[in-house]
Formats: sequence, structure tokens, C-alpha cells
Amino acid sequence: MDKIDYRVRDGVDWINGARVPDDRRVTLTAAEALYDQGLGRIEPVAEKSKSRRKKQAEPVDVEVLEGGSDG
Repeated sequence: MDKIDYRVRDGVDWINGARVPDDRRVTLTAAEALYDQGLGRIEPVAEKSKSRRKKQAEPVDVEVLEGGSDG
């Protein structure tokens, strides 16, 4: 089974029968996390983006209107 990193909420000292490490992150399978996640004691850590470069917007075709009436 794949393991997922979880962030442990403040005030929680034990997760899945083990002491919570100082960095407050644990790696568990979905089955191991089910109980504590159901109680709101842990939450999955969002994956970091592989690229730190901002994506550029794709160019948009713009039609320029000439000569119109000014009212």
C-alpha cells in the first residue's frame, strides 16, 4: 500500500500507536490513518509542486475595432 504524509494537529501526542515526532508529520497508509483522520487529528500534507516556475498565460487573440461612433 502507498503511504501518505500527514500533518498532526497541535495537542495530539500519539498517532497510530506511536509518539508524534517533533516535526508533527507522520507517514501512514490510508488504512492506518483512517481512525485519526476521522477524528480530525491529522490531515494530508499537500504535495509540493515539482516546478517553482510560474506558468505563463497563453496569448489571447484580441480584435481591435477601428473607427466607431463616439455617441
